[in-house]
Amino acid sequence: MLVPRSIGPADVESLIATIRRRLPTRRVVACDVRAVTTPDAGTIDALARVQLRARRLGGTIELRNACPALVELIELAGLRDVLPGDGSLRREPRRKTEQRKEALGVEEEGDPGDPIA
Repeated sequence: MLVPRSIGPADVESLIATIRRRLPTRRVVACDVRAVTTPDAGTIDALARVQLRARRLGGTIELRNACPALVELIELAGLRDVLPGDGSLRREPRRKTEQRKEALGVEEEGDPGDPIA
């Protein structure tokens, strides 16, 4: 199922109708979101509502070909588990852990007012 460039609350019912037609033959409906290039909170809300309705109908949706902006919004909203996808939703951490030597000669001093020190 190809998701339109911009989706909002008005588009949820038409997407659900498409999912309803496909659920009898499969439990997971792939939603190609490659056209969604400038997602916003309304996009995330609509996708979450579609997923909720799909689950109530006994199925689920899987997002495919998500752009980095959509992936970032999904993560920011904390919906990565709610809106699963193919490999396009799996991102590597932006930063690697620091690998450096510990500074020598730096020691913590105890606070005389601290009873544990």
